[in-house]
Amino acid sequence: LAALKVPTSTELKATPQPWSPQPIPEVYRKLQGEYDNFQNIVNDPAAAPQQGTNAALISLAYFHIDDAIARFTKVMDKFCNLPQAAKAKDGILAIYEAQNNFDAIQRTNDKFIASKCGDKGTIDAAIAQNRSLNFSRANALFAEKKYGQAAESFYRCYKTAPPTDTDLPGALYNAAVSYRL
Repeated sequence: LAALKVPTSTELKATPQPWSPQPIPEVYRKLQGEYDNFQNIVNDPAAAPQQGTNAALISLAYFHIDDAIARFTKVMDKFCNLPQAAKAKDGILAIYEAQNNFDAIQRTNDKFIASKCGDKGTIDAAIAQNRSLNFSRANALFAEKKYGQAAESFYRCYKTAPPTDTDLPGALYNAAVSYRL
């Protein structure tokens, strides 16, 4: 049996879509079931979230994407008050990022923020991810040769970002270039 190979975000993005689920070997199915049982039964906030994440990673490794998202979401919801919720959220975001599903990224981060999951640092990170998401949306518009919309979107990024945002110079430059095209 080959070792479990979970694709990175970059590898996911490079894999042609739509992704086809692959059969999960029986030994990994059983292991996934045990991870589920541990997460559902054992009242150990230090270990249970990781077991749920491990179960999600098995699904992700075999491209059972909807199941992986559901499992990551369960961890994020069930252990919202723990820092591990942010790891589960980031697992979800990696999938959506590979799919260029900006709306789903925004919804996931908004839910995380509204539920006050994780801690102040992870909530601040989710807020920053949403700001960067606007930059990604603008880049997608530019790639689609929708230059007018891209210019507006880049400029909106520039105007709404805090002064310390590292995307500020690029947003202003890209707004100007998009406008000229």
